[in-house]
Amino acid sequence: MFFFDIIEFMGRVMQTWEYCKVNNIGGKTYLYSCDDSGNNIANPKRCLNLKTVLAELEHDGWELMNINRCDHDRITYIYCRPSTNLA
Repeated sequence: MFFFDIIEFMGRVMQTWEYCKVNNIGGKTYLYSCDDSGNNIANPKRCLNLKTVLAELEHDGWELMNINRCDHDRITYIYCRPSTNLA
């Protein structure tokens, strides 16, 4: 997933986040890394099973932020988690 650097603002370190999204389109599942605007930053990873991908993300500390159903066969799940990149 994409990592954002720790930001210092007025002498305080602010938490940064990493984002990803899962698209399920016509029964095909794709995992994308995203920037903080929701834009894809890498080619998608094709996944075999939607439920498995969602369970793995939650197990790895990702939090579901939003679900967007575009039409009857397309749904997008947006996830975030605190960045682990401390460099």
